[in-house]
Amino acid sequence: MELYYAPNIHQENYLAVDEAKHCLKVMRHKAGDRIYVTDGNGKMWKVVLLSDNPEHCQFEIVENVAAPYPINTAVCIAIAPTKNSSRFEWFLEKATELGIMDIRPMLCQRSVRTKLNSKRLEKILITASKQCLRTQFPRLFSFLKFTDVLEICAAEYQSDQLFIASCEKDITRLQKAYNKSGKAIVLIGPEGGFTGEESEKALKAGFKAVSLAKARLRTETAGIIAVHTIQLMHQL
Repeated sequence: MELYYAPNIHQENYLAVDEAKHCLKVMRHKAGDRIYVTDGNGKMWKVVLLSDNPEHCQFEIVENVAAPYPINTAVCIAIAPTKNSSRFEWFLEKATELGIMDIRPMLCQRSVRTKLNSKRLEKILITASKQCLRTQFPRLFSFLKFTDVLEICAAEYQSDQLFIASCEKDITRLQKAYNKSGKAIVLIGPEGGFTGEESEKALKAGFKAVSLAKARLRTETAGIIAVHTIQLMHQL
């Protein structure tokens, strides 16, 4: 099964050029073939191709189809992007496969990377979503300062679902702190970790310090562990 992306399917009955080229040139589809299309907002349709012109590949909706892998949890990771862009891109790809809902890049005091190529990152999220047949695409938010992320998340998430990853000893593991309901957010610090000042601000804002593993983790690994832990606990 292949999945194609048509964000404006009800206004435009054709695939964008990049999607059409992949469909026609790479996958060798032709007029009359039936394929699956998603709007990225959780809906999927079976459509029939009306033309094999990559510049204007029209289709007609045949029927509404249930999503094969619906996302049933709302996991958000607020994370300081890594210095190595490929490691952050790897995180986005794998977190998408695991079912992350929101990604909030944040600028911390020890952050090294201060700029992001949002268009490239959005493309990675779309590609990963299609590959794993995910119809509800993750949302990538603007790159904001740590304090701004704290304020936004404290207002949007339940008070008992606010977590900050910590390497301190004798603190609760995430799987015990998560209550299996509602939207949850985990703050993941930069490669140098959160500063004491940042940790204190998070705790005052209502975040609870949690441990993700016994070992110290890289930033991107910590993000993946957080997503997987919440998804796994939700299924128990």
